[in-house]
Amino acid sequence: MSKASQQAAIQSQISSAQSKKEGYLEEAQKVKKIYDELRKIKGEFVKQKNAVTSKKDEYDDSWTGNLHDTKFVTPATDLISYFNSSIKAMDENIDELLIKINEYENKALEMDGLIGQLGILLNNISGWIESFFN
Repeated sequence: MSKASQQAAIQSQISSAQSKKEGYLEEAQKVKKIYDELRKIKGEFVKQKNAVTSKKDEYDDSWTGNLHDTKFVTPATDLISYFNSSIKAMDENIDELLIKINEYENKALEMDGLIGQLGILLNNISGWIESFFN
């Protein structure tokens, strides 16, 4: 094998590894978008739950006539329970998405040798911390 063909083969391997790494990082970004959107939705659910919680014991005598009643159609405690169940399910899905993001990022970091191994360690620690505070 000539020197030129060896260099071409090495360059091909490098290009292949770089495109593989970029693919992993692209997948991580796709999952990150879903992760960010789910966190926003969860934030809205938390706001709505807090609003229901703050109003559940209030009485409003302006609700009169045939159209309205002074009681929730669904008891507020049930609504709060539904919110809590939904928020818990979102938390579990957010954790799974975070694990998937870290997995793709770690696969990309594996391509960087020893420095990549240190990056994987830091990535795992930051993922664990983010999951803990989620």
